[in-house]
Amino acid sequence: MTTLYKENEASFENSQTLDALIHNFDHIFDNCRDVMNLFSLSRSLILTTNRAGFEGTGYTLKELQETPIDKLYPPEEMNKLFASFQRLESDGFAQEKLKMFVKNGELRDFWIRSFIVQKEPELLALVHSIDITEEIRNEQKALREARLASLGETTAMLAHELTNAVASIHACLKLIEIDPDCSFSSNGIQRFSHAKASVQLMENIITSIQHYGRLSTNSKSFSSLASIIDESLQLLRGYLDAKKILIFKDFTKDLPFIWVNTSEIGQILLILMKNAAQAMESVPRRELRFSSTLKDGSVQLSVIDSGNGIDKSIQDRIFGSFVSTKPVGAGAGLGLSIAKRLANSNGIKIDFSSEIGLGTTFKLDFQIHDGTVQNLTENETVLPLTSKNILLVGDGTDLIIKIERYLGTRGGKVIRATSAQYALKILGHERINCVICEEDLYPYDEISFIKEARTLFSGVFCAMSSRHNEELFILEKTRKIDFILQKPFALDLLDELLVTKLHEKFHQE
Repeated sequence: MTTLYKENEASFENSQTLDALIHNFDHIFDNCRDVMNLFSLSRSLILTTNRAGFEGTGYTLKELQETPIDKLYPPEEMNKLFASFQRLESDGFAQEKLKMFVKNGELRDFWIRSFIVQKEPELLALVHSIDITEEIRNEQKALREARLASLGETTAMLAHELTNAVASIHACLKLIEIDPDCSFSSNGIQRFSHAKASVQLMENIITSIQHYGRLSTNSKSFSSLASIIDESLQLLRGYLDAKKILIFKDFTKDLPFIWVNTSEIGQILLILMKNAAQAMESVPRRELRFSSTLKDGSVQLSVIDSGNGIDKSIQDRIFGSFVSTKPVGAGAGLGLSIAKRLANSNGIKIDFSSEIGLGTTFKLDFQIHDGTVQNLTENETVLPLTSKNILLVGDGTDLIIKIERYLGTRGGKVIRATSAQYALKILGHERINCVICEEDLYPYDEISFIKEARTLFSGVFCAMSSRHNEELFILEKTRKIDFILQKPFALDLLDELLVTKLHEKFHQE
């Protein structure tokens, strides 16, 4: 390639007239994959370009000749461009990295080498431009990914340390609360309540960070859309409050659960919320609305902002990589392309509508999972747990995963909550038929969780235990829970007990 380029350069320099130069240019460089221009320094005019020049920039030759140079290059690039011209005139050669606007408005990076091919009667230069935009973006992407990986490790470590610290504070407050010798004035009681609420808030934030930062897997589960939105809002609450953004939620009651990877849906929502907040920075009315409804066999979520809207010139490529509405340096333009990829992997249709000055609405359509299982036996036509919403509370232990899979094969719609806080949010939002809970439910113990959950839920309650627990037996006798399963136990026993208790519950109603 280098030898061919030097031969082309030599034959080009041997041309005698301008017409001959242009003829040789077309003959020699038309099939070159890089952009080649013949440029008159005397007239500051592009005389001709090759096919790659037209295809790479989108301009016609007439448009290149008639467009003012300050429209082709950003203001910060003009000094570099003129300095390159000066070196070219004095040394006969110059090279520079420059940013240039192509016809569709995109700013692209070029590595440009120029050399003089004629001095008289007109000063002409051959300009060789290589588009290095993708190379630069790939380098920046690799650097960002490395930084994000490092940030993820740091966040996980920080969350772990904060968990221990908050657990100590929580334990101290609990001891103070149950100490019979401890008494407070009315102001003291109020301050103690504020302290408990603050600790609870810290626990919620830490749990949300740990839930969001957990490594994404391909596993999906039945999930409450309202609860996923609440988890995501919890993560961005401080950011949204600082920007004085009002949050409105309008959810249709008793929506079906969605079958998704909750971590990935949370990531989509964070991207949409962050973009909406930035779009509303310059408007006086800052409102972010979440609206959900059941439409055409799917759960439809609308995320609506009152921002400036998206310019029509980029709407058709808004989900592309490196497309950004923000100022240079304020964003990489990867957020919506990531959101689109995650939506596709979860079978979600994502679309938007936007008007300048009126705001933007993103719509996500979640397909409703019918809960059927492919590997049923021939004689099993009606599953015993069909259409039953079962909330499984516990982290990803082998037993929890086995229970989730087994109950799914019996027709149940299993929603897994990895923390007590997340489970309580689901119970506050959704219709649940049965709750099955593990022992270790930080920051709650199992008894505290059951008591609080019972204020929100009246269905069948199963508690799992690996040891004798007198308090659990008292709760069973007083019918706060329906049955206790001592570990280890057979899964078909859980199935039989659930079916029996659910049947009794429905007959009582």
